[in-house]
Amino acid sequence: LTAVTLAWVRRCNHEEQQLLSHAQRTLYRHEMLQNDSKLVLLGNSIFQANTCHSARAWRRALERGGRTLA
Repeated sequence: LTAVTLAWVRRCNHEEQQLLSHAQRTLYRHEMLQNDSKLVLLGNSIFQANTCHSARAWRRALERGGRTLA
């Protein structure tokens, strides 16, 4: 069983695109843009969660007199 990566799914070379109809190319482009948008949103959510966690850790450390970050 081979793992499928996003890079593998995205890979569609010029020759392969020539085999697609205009409607298929339009659909492919639309789906890839949707995937990219979802990945950006997911990345932003992860970044915000990490940032919030870090902010809480700093606040707790300051409340304890700045001894440790935990």
